[in-house]
Amino acid sequence: MFALLASVAFASPLNPWGSATSAGSLLVNPYLYVYPEAVNPIIYGSAGLTEKIDLYFGYGQLIPTDGPGVGSLEFMPRFFVVPQLALTPHVYWTPGVDGVVTAPEVHLNLSSSRFSFVANAGWRPVLSSSGFSTGTVAILAAPEIKLSDRFSVYVEVDPTVSLVGEALAMQVVPGFGMTLDPEARHGLSVGLQIPVLPAVGPASLGLWYCFTAPVEG
Repeated sequence: MFALLASVAFASPLNPWGSATSAGSLLVNPYLYVYPEAVNPIIYGSAGLTEKIDLYFGYGQLIPTDGPGVGSLEFMPRFFVVPQLALTPHVYWTPGVDGVVTAPEVHLNLSSSRFSFVANAGWRPVLSSSGFSTGTVAILAAPEIKLSDRFSVYVEVDPTVSLVGEALAMQVVPGFGMTLDPEARHGLSVGLQIPVLPAVGPASLGLWYCFTAPVEG
């Protein structure tokens, strides 16, 4: 879940959020996840409000092959302590479901001319009319190597620790990222999500496209 921006040379893993949307810019970022028994399209939009604050909205549909789809919404204002580190209350809500996830998260984005490392860590408790669940702690981490000015490869590792007694879950995501134009306003990332814990499971395909545009003043 990371948008490739002109202000960052490269960093395009599939799922972690990275650097800020540039101040005065708008970003459109559609995703598509293809699972063995469902597809999950998501559309994100983001605005860079200041150099230290950006704001994301998202809407997605989980569409199983044998039934109706379920829609969900996300809201994520991010506050950058420094350009490489952001704090956010990431809110997930599924209309019609009794429960809201408000996830305090930390987003880290480090990069050099040839290497980047993007990581997110967050706690996802569930608030509902029936009470409070401690939920899960999720970590997303992805080292990435730049092979050329416009092409990079990464291996993402995504463990999830349940705080309600369920087994540790983890997936590994090898993939690649590309900028599609010299100005790096158009980006693409493709990754293969492979569950490895609590057991090796069927793989799924994930991809996103990103377009960033400055807002004319």
